[in-house]
Amino acid sequence: MENNIEIYKTADQETQINVRFEQDTVWLTQQQMANLFEQNKQNISLHINNCFKEEELHPDAVVKESLTTAADGKKYRTRYYNLDVIISVGYRVKSKRGTQFRQWATKKRLKEYFIVKNHSFIDGNKRIAAACFLYFLEKNGLLCQQSGETIISNEALTSLTLFIAVSKPEEMQTVKQVAISILNRKA
Repeated sequence: MENNIEIYKTADQETQINVRFEQDTVWLTQQQMANLFEQNKQNISLHINNCFKEEELHPDAVVKESLTTAADGKKYRTRYYNLDVIISVGYRVKSKRGTQFRQWATKKRLKEYFIVKNHSFIDGNKRIAAACFLYFLEKNGLLCQQSGETIISNEALTSLTLFIAVSKPEEMQTVKQVAISILNRKA
């Protein structure tokens, strides 16, 4: 697993977690989720297994194994779970920290999306930008809630997409804040 790591701190500053970013998502171990959600590892494992048993998620798509070197120098196989699993477990344990973490991770992913967009899109490029933005939202589960209800109406999504597409580079921070605020308003 690539070592692109960011440090997440809870709002109360009591918990700090090294979060791995790879393939447009974040990855945590069971122990990291246990720390994040203030649960024991067995409870996290139970919820993860239920996600798979109920076919909400499929392990092949959301779990990665990686060799991790422990403090004693030995290498161990460690399972990492992506943001889909983290969100599902967070809902199951009804964790406010889970909601805060999802919002933080969403901001980090949107930041990466906007860094790619370092100029305003003109003419035919607006369609490309709109398609990329919609793909990003869909791939990251930001178009619909788990119940299937849309998070944002088609009209508002079209307006937001065009707003992003015509924005100027110097407006990137404001545009990013507006997009994040809209997408997180039903958290």
